[in-house]
Amino acid sequence: GREMNESPGGMQEYNLLLVVSTCLEQLLQDERFENVTKFHASKPPSISVLSYLLRIHKYANCSPACFIVSLIYIDRLCQHALITLSSLNIHRIIITAICIAAKFHDDLFFPNRFYSQLGGISLTELNVLEVEFLFGLNFTLFVSHDLFLKYETALLGHQHWRPAAKPSRAPR
Repeated sequence: GREMNESPGGMQEYNLLLVVSTCLEQLLQDERFENVTKFHASKPPSISVLSYLLRIHKYANCSPACFIVSLIYIDRLCQHALITLSSLNIHRIIITAICIAAKFHDDLFFPNRFYSQLGGISLTELNVLEVEFLFGLNFTLFVSHDLFLKYETALLGHQHWRPAAKPSRAPR
């Protein structure tokens, strides 16, 4: 995988992942008040949502569209399966959503074993989570062009955010 800032669009891709992680983190609820699902870990992973997304981007070489579709799938899962996002389930939900989105939307994707190793879970667990996620979506994987553009526009509209640690130059 290539580093995010090696390409002219690297900063734009970084900003996209920053906005996606911020959106997901804003949706996190207090885990004391939620129903436990198959996506729940016994304790929150030590890696931040942004670092997790950056790690996935670096090694899985997912397209920016894959991350947008993953966010759409996570929204659908929360609406249809009545799952609330928390620090105990967000990482497993992210890796499962990206695994499914890459298979359905990207030309290049890896076997589940790769995504499980990347996500820090067993292959068996990812396979169970994938089935659970697909049923939670009612197997509705198609994303219309209009819906994709709605999410993409909303996310790109927030890309003026700059973390303090990153240079504030615009991509060329």
